[in-house]
Amino acid sequence: MMRPSASGRSSWFVMNMEIVRSRSDFRNKVPGGFIEVHGFRFAKTKRKSKMKRSLVTLLVIAILNLLFPYHVVAQEHSPDSDSPSSSLPVALNFTLISGSEKSPLTLRTAKSTIIGNVHTNHNFEFKGSNLFVDGSIVAVNKVDANAPKTEINSIIEHAHPFPMFDAGAVVKTIAGIDAEKINTDKQYNGSKLTFEKSLMVKGRLTFNGSLFQGKGYIISGDDMTFNVSSVSTWGKGRLVLFSENGDITIRASKVNLNGIIYAPNGTVTINSANININGSIIAERIEVSGSEFHIAGQEDDLQFLNGYYAADEYRQKFEHLLSQWQISEYSLENFQPELDGVLAIYESGLEYERNGDYQNAFNTYVQACDQLEALLQVVEEHNALLLQILNSSDQDFDV
Repeated sequence: MMRPSASGRSSWFVMNMEIVRSRSDFRNKVPGGFIEVHGFRFAKTKRKSKMKRSLVTLLVIAILNLLFPYHVVAQEHSPDSDSPSSSLPVALNFTLISGSEKSPLTLRTAKSTIIGNVHTNHNFEFKGSNLFVDGSIVAVNKVDANAPKTEINSIIEHAHPFPMFDAGAVVKTIAGIDAEKINTDKQYNGSKLTFEKSLMVKGRLTFNGSLFQGKGYIISGDDMTFNVSSVSTWGKGRLVLFSENGDITIRASKVNLNGIIYAPNGTVTINSANININGSIIAERIEVSGSEFHIAGQEDDLQFLNGYYAADEYRQKFEHLLSQWQISEYSLENFQPELDGVLAIYESGLEYERNGDYQNAFNTYVQACDQLEALLQVVEEHNALLLQILNSSDQDFDV
């Protein structure tokens, strides 16, 4: 964005935005040389030559009307009132969840360590030597854990079934913002398969190779299969593996994941010598086989499925855009309806977020960011033209 020169020869007001949380009327002068706009406070720095501003204003308006015959108009936001995120649980109290009422949750490992609670709508079966559960095993039927060495905090049998929740719509909405999208089956082959952003495949998804690394959301409409030596999370991010209607099968020598494996309508099968997961497994059926299995549920696992983190990210993005916005008083006056509309959308997102409707909050913040970025582009052109006119007018008269 072009800015006035340090000499301050033209009449110019620069508005440095400071976000505040109180709401006020669109324009309200407040102490300290600020102008407050719907709860967003602008600090104004006034520069000299008021008369010049008055003499040039008519010329500016005339030219702007020719070059900018229309404004960016904030669209009316009417999100789905029946957001899937509103039906999701508010907390994920289980590290392993198996929703099948016909098949057991089965662990066939020499050693299994589970940090957190386990729930199965059928039986829990452990076939191995060493089982440690720092939490409760909750089963609708029976718990079979007669291993040589067993330490379980508590066992609850004949419990009520756990209703499997559907976070698919929310997850696909979140991932769809920047994911690579493929409308067919897809197979990836290679020694090193690295995915630094989300991937959405409509059909079956298969990875064949030596090393798989990923972050974000890896989504398939049907079965997802890993035939690799190692499966891990890329960098310091989190990874969500989600099959909407199929199974997730991992065949690897080593599994080291920070994230969630989610197959609400299928079976999660892991065959690996060493399995380490910081996160959760949620599926219709769960079958784990290997030498050593370690899984530790995280307090924020659900927030990657219900849209909480995605909404938080885009709310912060919107506020960052506003905090970086420098705008002339002319532009503030000229784009009042547009700014007013964008702020109204943002405030709708805040209301959704307060009510725990994170999917609609996310959608609303995305819309607010898109419209604010478009508005900023027009304002930047507006300010550049205004500055050019004000500077060139010095050559015609002296005030």
